[in-house]
Amino acid sequence: MSGIREVPIGEVAPGAWLEADVTGPEGRVLLPSGCVLHEAALACLKRVGVSSLRIRAEPVLICRERALRWHVMERRMQHLFRCAGEGPSARKLLRLLCDYRLRQER
Repeated sequence: MSGIREVPIGEVAPGAWLEADVTGPEGRVLLPSGCVLHEAALACLKRVGVSSLRIRAEPVLICRERALRWHVMERRMQHLFRCAGEGPSARKLLRLLCDYRLRQER
């Protein structure tokens, strides 16, 4: 079962794959797309008033495998970007490169 669904936050299970950025009232990104949602993240999003999330409707096992690949890719890229600074541009480029690399693996 594949696809994207808008789901009320109370129905989102830990391990779900976030399909779209979650932004706060000021427009700040709270969680980027591609995150695997854990209980702590879901609780925090509920506290700040997020009512629903766009998630990818895939089996949790696939989400966990992707999360592991994402983590390994992100660590590798962070090592390569260690001198790039911590600014928003460097973080965005890092995320875009990781997303690109993961799409290339499919």
